[in-house]
Amino acid sequence: MTRTPTDWIKSCKQRAAPGGWRLARACASVSRAPAPRACAMTLESGQVHCGHFEDHNYLVMELLGENLSELRRRRPGGRFSLWTTVRLGIQMLRAVEAIHELGYLHRDIKPSNFAMGYAPGRKQQCVMIDFGLTRKFRLPSGQIRPARDIAGFRGTARCN
Repeated sequence: MTRTPTDWIKSCKQRAAPGGWRLARACASVSRAPAPRACAMTLESGQVHCGHFEDHNYLVMELLGENLSELRRRRPGGRFSLWTTVRLGIQMLRAVEAIHELGYLHRDIKPSNFAMGYAPGRKQQCVMIDFGLTRKFRLPSGQIRPARDIAGFRGTARCN
């Protein structure tokens, strides 16, 4: 019997412990180069596992809570308290610093790209998500990559 990615996703979800690893997204195709056969990345925020199953790339990551944009909208007056803002700001800056130390730029920093932890003991931890526009800025030699002469718009366009 040939397993489809959907079958693999269902079995992965069934095996995951509550608050443990969950499938975040299965990609039938990737716009850039194909994903490696297997990879793992460990940061302060946890681990991400990805790989290739038949003709599909997959990504498995920790289940997270709501993003900061949604949480803020639900607050009275649509604002966080000063104390919450300071605590979140520190955690967000540390996440940006961590990715910069690895030689990458996120290029899409906004409240909806930060989410709170979901598992017990992680609900107070803010995690950076959505690395779709990330770009490596440091060359293997350690030097900064030269800026491009022409770079198209990246990010979320807003019309108010």
